Amino acid sequence: MANSAKKAGYKVGIIDAFLDEETVLLSSLSFKATYTHQLGFDIVELEKLIKQEFLNSIVVVGSGFEVNPEQINHISKYASVLSNNTEAINTVKHPKSLEKILNEEFISYPFTTFQQNECDDNKAFLLKEIGAMGGGHVQRKSRLSNQSLANNNFYYQEFIKGNVLSAVFLANRDKATLIGLNQHLKSNQFSDQPFLYEGAISIILKNQKDLDKVNMIINKITKKISLVGLCGVDFIIDESGVIFVIDVNPRPPSTFELHEYKQPLFPAHLACFQGDLIHYLSDNDKYSRGHAIYYAKEDTVIYEEINWPKWVKDRPSSGQTISAKDPICSIFAEGDSETQVENILYKRLEEIELFVKSI
Repeated sequence: MANSAKKAGYKVGIIDAFLDEETVLLSSLSFKATYTHQLGFDIVELEKLIKQEFLNSIVVVGSGFEVNPEQINHISKYASVLSNNTEAINTVKHPKSLEKILNEEFISYPFTTFQQNECDDNKAFLLKEIGAMGGGHVQRKSRLSNQSLANNNFYYQEFIKGNVLSAVFLANRDKATLIGLNQHLKSNQFSDQPFLYEGAISIILKNQKDLDKVNMIINKITKKISLVGLCGVDFIIDESGVIFVIDVNPRPPSTFELHEYKQPLFPAHLACFQGDLIHYLSDNDKYSRGHAIYYAKEDTVIYEEINWPKWVKDRPSSGQTISAKDPICSIFAEGDSETQVENILYKRLEEIELFVKSI
């Protein structure tokens, strides 16, 4: 988001949980914020930063608020915040409220329950955490622990076998316009996190019927929930061709940067809050682009400045300590086909593994 805003000519200030090297370089002000998986941002620290450094600024919200959306209301007291409201976020991030809306709109959604005894023993089920991000929280039902079973923040969802895709779209509370589609990479960095988000590749849906269905889905969800700005939806096309929505992201998804090579999408994101849908054409009909996240296999300290490969982004800053299973960097690739890009990404993941071990 910061890079997109900078390319569009905006003066950028950042509050971020990771604060990588590039973010610092492109920002006029940058601050690292305390963030925990269970509580989100440290709201006392966050409010203090907004009051001291960004009072009366325009604050554009990214990821990190899904676990505690009410924090957006807190910072709205000190700055103009561009974000979906807490009601919309809570609606799409809670499985039962999302299920209710999708059922009303005749959009398929996997069977979801909070009761283990309601899970059909003849079907595969997943355990998911409400409001969590990145897929690292998702486990197969057979691997559940007693502690997980007792936690009301977790729910069961039927596992749908099929092609995992995502859509990036712009919304103005009433209508939506599709920006691009992505194929998710198969996660294989941690055996105990089989659904961790590892990356995605931009694609073109060749089946017009599926494309029309995706357009229908994003427009129905937008109108029903009054979504605004750059948003995303994850879905699965099962073996019989049925599209199941599995997640709605009410904020700019990381995959939007795979689709903004003709022009930055940040101005289009801002325009949505004024009710405008800017016509945007991605050039992914010519090339496929992809990114992959490389996660730390153990606690890693970046002791000095490093000459990273040119295809690496989100580089950690010198002196930074990265905890095991946190992202170290992102890897990018482009090519003439999805298969070519996928092969390059996996090859570069192997290369960066060796590179990090040599640090």
